[in-house]
Amino acid sequence: MRRRGVGTRALLYVVAFVLVAQDMATAANGNGVLDQVNVDFKAATNGWLDAAMQIARTIFVTLIGAEVSYALIQIFLQKRSLDDFISGLTLKIIAVGAAVSVLSLAPTFIPGLLDDFMRIGSQISASGGHVVTLSPSQVMGQGWDIAGAMNDTTENLNWLEFAKAAIPVEFSQLLVIISYSVVAGSLLLTLIESYVVVAGGAFLLGFIGSRWTTPWAERYFAMLIAVAVKLTVIMLIVGLGDSLSTKWISLFKPGAINDFVDYFAVAGDALVYCLIAWNAPRFVAGMVGASPVMSFAGAYASARDAGGQVAGAARGAAHVGNSVQGAIERAASFSK
Repeated sequence: MRRRGVGTRALLYVVAFVLVAQDMATAANGNGVLDQVNVDFKAATNGWLDAAMQIARTIFVTLIGAEVSYALIQIFLQKRSLDDFISGLTLKIIAVGAAVSVLSLAPTFIPGLLDDFMRIGSQISASGGHVVTLSPSQVMGQGWDIAGAMNDTTENLNWLEFAKAAIPVEFSQLLVIISYSVVAGSLLLTLIESYVVVAGGAFLLGFIGSRWTTPWAERYFAMLIAVAVKLTVIMLIVGLGDSLSTKWISLFKPGAINDFVDYFAVAGDALVYCLIAWNAPRFVAGMVGASPVMSFAGAYASARDAGGQVAGAARGAAHVGNSVQGAIERAASFSK
């Protein structure tokens, strides 16, 4: 059983390596695997916002009818003066007009808000001299460029010198690639979240038509701001990684081995960069009042929980199988 588990993990590592290698082989043409996943999700959810807004309008019309009817009955039953009646009716008309405006502007306001927050992140990152593009494959490519620069320093070593340098160089390369893989995954999940959650959840805006369901629409706006803030932060992180990768690559010259401290220092910096990408977007988005729905840390936890559930189900199935086998053997012994 343990050997099978090791074999399965080894197979997953091989598949992951092949995907990453394929991603690197095609990233120069803009067709990396991670970028293609992003394009596929964006294309698949292209019409979601319009469909969700159509549902939102239907919900709104139903709720606003009930809300206006209840408000008019309440005004009449309270037996107020004519001035109170007119003022109450005017306030209700203003509220309905504001809700209608929100629904009318949402199809352009929602994408515009996300674009504005991404533009903010791009402008801040550009102050450091780096133009940020939201390309997961490009981020992955930066990690491979750093690892390649480290590897090039060993090309003129003899076998004894290479054996001495192999452990620090290869270990540092592995940490750098893993760190940039986490950043690329975090960027990819944030982009997919902006397509799936924001567009698909837009129907919640229809609940703005009633005072009892308005908090649901308010939570959608909070989630929208959280996703927008995550996009801003992830753009800052990607810009930071672009700046750091340029500096790190310049440390290593082909055929000239560095002090081992340089390799470990770059690997440690890359690990810190990974931890920032792991935690910062989720933390900052939570500060604005709504936790992000998708994150790399959350995806890892979900995968870990799913793996535990599958393992538990497998153990349960094995236990049932043993019980059935024992029952069959006992029945066979009785028949004899």
